[in-house]
Amino acid sequence: MQPSDEQVKLARSLMVQLGMHVDERHMFQRLSTGQKRRLLLARAQAHHPRALILDEPTSGLDMDASLSLLTLMRNFCNEGRAMIITTHHIDEIIPEIDRVVLIKQGQLIANGPKAKTLTSAQLSALYQTDLHVSENNGWYRCWHGRA
Repeated sequence: MQPSDEQVKLARSLMVQLGMHVDERHMFQRLSTGQKRRLLLARAQAHHPRALILDEPTSGLDMDASLSLLTLMRNFCNEGRAMIITTHHIDEIIPEIDRVVLIKQGQLIANGPKAKTLTSAQLSALYQTDLHVSENNGWYRCWHGRA
């Protein structure tokens, strides 16, 4: 079944929006991991979802590809749509995410607003090691040891 003209137009528009238009004729298998993730995000957006669920969205990406994908995630949320992500890396939690759930071995450890959940004490307890957390403009970072 061939896509309609409207579907092709929408796909091209999304590819331009995601910076993928130059790769339009490349085989999916030949794309980089970052390009594949952007293309899959475009495919998901073609259905105009109200929400996306992403699992470890920047895993395996270099810094440029990670930052590009995080920007696309922010744009999606800023359009009034919802996003759920699973991650072990708090620097993947975009400022637009406002609620965090911490789970360990299938058990709920914490659930609440990001500022009250992503704390040094909570994450140190979760990972059973001394961790320090800082926040800057809605972005969180974590490192081992004291500040």
